[in-house]
Parts: sequence; structure tokens; C-alpha cells
Amino acid sequence: MFRKMFALDSDSPLLKLSRVVIAFVALLPAMNALLLFDNSPSFIGAVLAIIVYALVFGALSLLTTAILGIVRARVQFRALAEADADGTGELERKRIKAQTIGNIIKLLEGLTSIACAVAFISGAAMIGVAAVIALAVIALIYKVTIKPMVDDYKLSFKNEVVKPALEEFLTDLDYRPTESIPYPDILASRLFPDHTECGGNDLIKAKYKDLSFTQSNVTMLDEREVMGDPENGGTTTTEKVVVFSGTLMIMDFDAFSDVPVAVRRRSGRPGKNDILTESDAFNKLFRTDAKDAVSALRILTPPVLEGFINASEKLKCPLEAAFRNDKLYITLANGDTLEANETGTRTISEQRERIKTEMRDILAVVDNIYISALIKNRAKPSGTDSTETSDK
Repeated sequence: MFRKMFALDSDSPLLKLSRVVIAFVALLPAMNALLLFDNSPSFIGAVLAIIVYALVFGALSLLTTAILGIVRARVQFRALAEADADGTGELERKRIKAQTIGNIIKLLEGLTSIACAVAFISGAAMIGVAAVIALAVIALIYKVTIKPMVDDYKLSFKNEVVKPALEEFLTDLDYRPTESIPYPDILASRLFPDHTECGGNDLIKAKYKDLSFTQSNVTMLDEREVMGDPENGGTTTTEKVVVFSGTLMIMDFDAFSDVPVAVRRRSGRPGKNDILTESDAFNKLFRTDAKDAVSALRILTPPVLEGFINASEKLKCPLEAAFRNDKLYITLANGDTLEANETGTRTISEQRERIKTEMRDILAVVDNIYISALIKNRAKPSGTDSTETSDK
């Protein structure tokens, strides 16, 4: 939430600076609201100050985002000659058009939000009603005209940018942008508890270095009860929370043990009952869940441990895995990848390079954990580990 408020993920330094300035500017009307009653702070004044701050900050943020977006879009129209040269001109026009009209909608939303704030502070009921009606009309216009345009741009991006980028790395590619790994297959990993809702997209079935695997973006939602304020009756409400958003990969893995083994992110120091491997670096990064240590260490051989460590060092997101029913499940909490940027200044060519970078990171996990470890394990002479042979 904090990152979204101050646009920390944006590629525009000017937008980030504007959010900081707005945060300070919004304090002025909020302080006036705080001291509205008898020129002294009170509980009602504090609540009023929070509402005013949220309204002013939100309205000014929408305004500045819209204005900067419109200016950027007009500047980017001048660079269309380069896009026409590499064959992305039509898609680039769709992107700029969708962003420009979307920013105009944000501008109108910002103006009406300011009108709502003014009406709330001054008590002008008619202005407030007119502003609410205007917001409803803007929302209807967005749903009827702008959203289909944005959806068309996103689908075109998947077919014209994502698919060709994937074909550079994968063979026998079956790419379905609107589908996901089936819910029962997701739960079979046992990396997620049963959640009330599961969504996803960008289903990929392909081969990488003769390895067949399945992958898709997955979003898991859970319902959690939230206790209300006791002073207001303490009513308990239920809200949906995103508990995972990222990539799930499934591939066949002929493990040395039929006992399920899970590799989880470690939070805190190892406990006395934890299963520890021979690698201190692995033990610091991950927690091993298995029936017993012998079963876990049959699968988590030194090459596999090394693969997890190398993959974790290269990634910028949490990594977990499960060996179960002769399959290897890998999750990367890297958000909704392979998506088109609805906002920002990245051109189609720049976004294509971003997609390639994301796929390199994902496939590096396969290289480190699966391919390298499997080759090293299979290359191990049968008499090098007498304990393992006797266990078999």
C-alpha cells in the first residue's frame, strides 16, 4: 500500500516526487479539519482529518498522474517512427491511445474527487451529490468504452509480444493467455492450503532443453475475519486477502524417495526439531518439511541443495518447492508476470525485453534446481554412497 501511495514502482521520477509533495500539501487541510472544533484536537476532528487527508491526497494524485500521463503520451507519439520500423507500430498506437484516454478519465475523477472534498468540508450538499453522480457516470464510461480498449491492447500484447518472446526460449509451445493450471493440480502441490478462490492466466505447456513442464500465473485468495471496533458494536466482517501471487511450475521428477518433501522459505532461526541438511547456506535460506530426515536427504542431495542456493541468489522474489508423487512443484512469488504495462513510459520494445528477462529468471530456476541437479545425481557412481544404496 505504501509503495502504491508514493508510486515507488513507477519508472517516472517526476511522479514519485509529485506524490511526496502532495503528501505534504494534503496535511494543510487535514490540520484545519483536526482543529475545526473549538481550535483543539478531538476524536471527531481526528477522524475528519483522516478523511480529508485521504480525499485530498487521492484527488491530487489522480490529477498529477493523469496530467503527467497525457504529456508523456503526446511525447511518445513522436517516437512511433522507430516502432513502425520494428513492426510494433500498431500495437504502440493501441498502448498510447489506451493510456491517453485512461489518463483523461483519471483527470476527470480527480476533479470530481476534489469537488467531493470541498463539499464535505464546506457542507455544500448539492455539490457533493453532483460530484457523486459525475463519478458514477465516469465509471460507466470507463466500463463501456475504456476497459474494452485496454483489454484489446492486453490481448494483442500477449499474442504479438509475449508469445514470440517465449518461442525464443521454448519448443513445442502451447501458450493460452486466458487459462491457468487447473485448481486440483495446484492443490496437489500442497504448497497452498485450500483457499476460497483461485485465479490465474498465462498457461504455458512447453519443452525446455527436452524437459516438458507446465507453468502459469496463479493468484490465491483467502477469507479472513476482521474484528470491528468494540466501541461501534464489535461487528466481525470477512474480507478477501491475496496470500500468493506469482508463478507455479510443474515438471516430472523421478525422485529417490516416495515420501513427500517440501522446501519452504525460512523465517527466523532453525529450531531444534528442524530437519537440517549438510549445507549451512541452504539451512539459513530454507526450511525442510518431511516425514523424517532420511526421506528428505534422499531427495535433497548436495547438487539439489546447490541448485536451490544458486536459484535463490539470482531471483528477486521468494522461492518454494515440493517433491511429491514423482513431480517437482516450484513457486515464485513474482507477481503477475508477462503482463502489458497499462501505465508508465515503457515502449513495446522495452516491454519485450522485460518479458525476456522475466523468462530468463524463471528458466534459470529450472536450470539450477532441476537440470543441473538431475544430471549430477544421475552421473554419480552407484558405489559412492553406501548408505543410500543400503537404504534402497
